[in-house]
Amino acid sequence: MWRPDQYSPAVQYRMAAGVLLLALLIAGTIVFPVWTHYRGLQARTAQQREELRRMVENAPPPPGPIQPAMQADATEPGAFVGLITRLAASTHCRFLGLEAVENEQRPENTDILPVRIKVDLEAKYPAIRRFLNALARSERLMIVTRLQLNAVPRDNDPEGTSSGIVRAAIEIERYVTVSNAHGAQET
Repeated sequence: MWRPDQYSPAVQYRMAAGVLLLALLIAGTIVFPVWTHYRGLQARTAQQREELRRMVENAPPPPGPIQPAMQADATEPGAFVGLITRLAASTHCRFLGLEAVENEQRPENTDILPVRIKVDLEAKYPAIRRFLNALARSERLMIVTRLQLNAVPRDNDPEGTSSGIVRAAIEIERYVTVSNAHGAQET
């Protein structure tokens, strides 16, 4: 059994200092990593809250009054191109051009025909996302059937590092009504 008078005061002082150092060492190896992990979790939670806030702000559009199909007349293609160029300009995307795409499946015996077109844009990634969001919120029913994004390399850079600009090829399907079921496809 240990008795206080068994050891001299100097030895007792060293033992007390050793126990204190041992307690600090144990606390440092257990408490510090747990505290560091806790701080990391706090930072991650703050980052996830910010990401959630951004996702809520850019939520999909609520269902609203949209026009499912336009009449296939001489003004429809021009109106569609005008809509796309306005959306591109309003979202700070550079409109590079468009081309008609042949439909893989053409429905028969219907007055509504799908018309596909490929739109080429160039912008920073957030602007491309804003364009797609504006497209989803437009007054016409349009469906993105294909999306291809490619980074634009910097000029005169042999390593081909990205300039931060993205080139997007977006295939959009819109719908037109025709007076006969076998009408010609409009672009």
